[in-house]
Amino acid sequence: MDHGSFSDAIAASGPLITNVTKAINGLRRLRGKYAAADGTAHAVVDELQLVKASLSNLRRWAQNNKQAAESCDEDFQNQFEIARDNVEEVLRDLQTEVDRLLEVDTDGGEDEGWDEESMKSHKSVLHDSMALLHTLVQASQWYGRFDALKMMRKC
Repeated sequence: MDHGSFSDAIAASGPLITNVTKAINGLRRLRGKYAAADGTAHAVVDELQLVKASLSNLRRWAQNNKQAAESCDEDFQNQFEIARDNVEEVLRDLQTEVDRLLEVDTDGGEDEGWDEESMKSHKSVLHDSMALLHTLVQASQWYGRFDALKMMRKC
């Protein structure tokens, strides 16, 4: 692994965080538009907010602990990339679906066009990705502690 490649990967996650925010806003605009949508859309928004928080925590950690971020092992970076790729894929599909649903003219009583199974699938993948990102957030805190312990031992 190149030094700094995890730092570069996490630094480049800014657009991903922006896309998460866009998806959250789109799902919120669906409230009341489809009778079956509110509960599932709210659950997907919750998962997206947790993903966004985990990504933001990793970015903040990498910015504040450059040396530890640059010393992350290949497994750490690979796991981050898997989670990031999963979130990006779900966001592409989810945003396409949300945009389509927002274009449909309905008065809130019709569920035509709403795909409950698809939304539940998005929620499931986001939940798994969030769990992995949360684990990485916890692991990143150990990287910082490990580096601090090494420095203390040198003194």
